[in-house]
Amino acid sequence: MQAGVVEALRPLRPTAQRQVVLLTDGLVGFESEIVATVARDLPAGSRLHAVAVGSAPNRALTGPAARAGRGVEVVTGLGEDAGAAIARLLAQMRDPLLTEVEVSGSAVMGVAPARLPDVYAGAPLRAAVKLRAEGGELSVRGKTPDGAWEESIDVAAVATGHASAAVVNLYGREAVEDLEMRRAGGMQTDADRAIERIGLDFQIATRLTSWVAVSEEPAVDPTQPARRERIPHALPAGISAEGLGLRSATFGHPRAGVRMTMRYSGASLALGRSGTTWAALEEARSRILPHPPRVPRGPRSLAGRLVLRQGREITIEIDANQPFEWDPVAVEVTWPDSTKLEAEIAWERSTRQQVIRVRLSLKADGPLLAPSQLSVTTGKGEVLTVSLRDAGRG
Repeated sequence: MQAGVVEALRPLRPTAQRQVVLLTDGLVGFESEIVATVARDLPAGSRLHAVAVGSAPNRALTGPAARAGRGVEVVTGLGEDAGAAIARLLAQMRDPLLTEVEVSGSAVMGVAPARLPDVYAGAPLRAAVKLRAEGGELSVRGKTPDGAWEESIDVAAVATGHASAAVVNLYGREAVEDLEMRRAGGMQTDADRAIERIGLDFQIATRLTSWVAVSEEPAVDPTQPARRERIPHALPAGISAEGLGLRSATFGHPRAGVRMTMRYSGASLALGRSGTTWAALEEARSRILPHPPRVPRGPRSLAGRLVLRQGREITIEIDANQPFEWDPVAVEVTWPDSTKLEAEIAWERSTRQQVIRVRLSLKADGPLLAPSQLSVTTGKGEVLTVSLRDAGRG
């Protein structure tokens, strides 16, 4: 895309004015390079406009690119006709009334955006201007088809502290957008510090500043046990998890030497040899690996080995040479004396050298003996029977 933008901006003749329309969903992954190219290489008289399409366009590209290109950003919503939006934009671009617009004067302390777009028929130019309290002169100049144009007015002195907060904050937000554009293009290394300062000075929400809600009354009963809920990703319409990189397009064993790890954490578990009360399994915090293919439900035997037995902790490793459903909802431990107890676990899963390995960690209130067998019921209804051996005994 970057090379295409550069080529599109290059005019066929040195005196020609080129209007470029970038139609994109913006999901390209290298926004800063594109914005930097537009800001650095925009030819005099050329403009770049961005039309954001799709259910979730990347406005981190379309907004700064249009701003750097002194153009207009048009956002089409889900179900809207992008062709109609482009037609309106093209109709405006045919009649530029004023180009190379500048705002200056003794009354002016700042203008945002700093690089003003052109004035088109039926589309007035709006800019936020920060003025001095003592007033002064404000001049607007630009170029028309008939030549240079300039208009000046005198700004009267005003008392501070009486302006509309919405108008004041408008300048702050536009100034932040300018800084974000420069940051995206790599043109200002201290943009974050300036954005934070503006956010605090104008009391506006930015990428680095936000409002914090404070509740005077507790919203959660501290005497009640905590509950963890697993919430799926909400994906934009028409976009897949694979397209966003949230999971691989297909599931399979990776090449040898490549290691993928998915970690789940669990609280300390209460094991009573005379009872069956265990703490609830802590729900998964995130899913990095895709689900393996669904396998037939029913009993299945796997081999495991005891790799650690120390006081109140037992660690077991289970290997399998083919995919299996693994989202345990219940674990039954069988001890050498045939005692069976329900257990909950903290577990880690990895794939390495064509072998799927699951590591289970059990913690208890008192010392544990080595179990002889595990029976694991997964969230998909599969029952896995794991026969155990002590790794130290071969």
